[in-house]
Amino acid sequence: MAGSASKALLALKVIFYLVVIAGVALWAYGLYETRGEWSYRIAGAPEASYTPPYTLHVAVPLQVYDPAGPVTAKLVYYEVYINGYPAGEGLIPYINLEKGWNNMTISVDIDLSRASCGLAHALASNENITIRVKGYAMVDIKTFGGLTFKTITVPFDKVAKNVAAPKLGSPASDLLKIYDAICSNPQILGRLTEALAHLQQGGGISLP
Repeated sequence: MAGSASKALLALKVIFYLVVIAGVALWAYGLYETRGEWSYRIAGAPEASYTPPYTLHVAVPLQVYDPAGPVTAKLVYYEVYINGYPAGEGLIPYINLEKGWNNMTISVDIDLSRASCGLAHALASNENITIRVKGYAMVDIKTFGGLTFKTITVPFDKVAKNVAAPKLGSPASDLLKIYDAICSNPQILGRLTEALAHLQQGGGISLP
């Protein structure tokens, strides 16, 4: 009798552990399968503010939909483009996300004194601009014990059109107009490129 009781108790323990393991596995697998249901949206009008002499701060309010429940995004990497031209990149570490929509802000500080030709043209025109944010979040999916079961990568790529052009003051506005004028003239741009290369080699500038 005692042996039968011990075997029955052991069998119940095995069944219990198998049920717990199966439950945890199904829960973790369910979280893993929700990776395709994550979504992003721009939650409001992006803002572009100018700080003299040459800094342009761009902030884009973004919302992320988490279908899985409380998780941690251990890293959010993003790139910002203005009218298709690279404007900056950034990182946001360790964001706790709840189930449903969560708020975050994508922001970059642009040094206008180092603006590319495309970026200078986009900002010097004083016309509305298009801002694109793209990147990815690395999200840890954890088990009941807090151990990381899986790290998934959730990409995003969103565009905001007809964003009001930032109001730039001097000296940034003047410098961008100069950049734009130079970049629009291939001959001037070519001569400046040659002159800068000559200077880097220790030579002087010979004017035509």
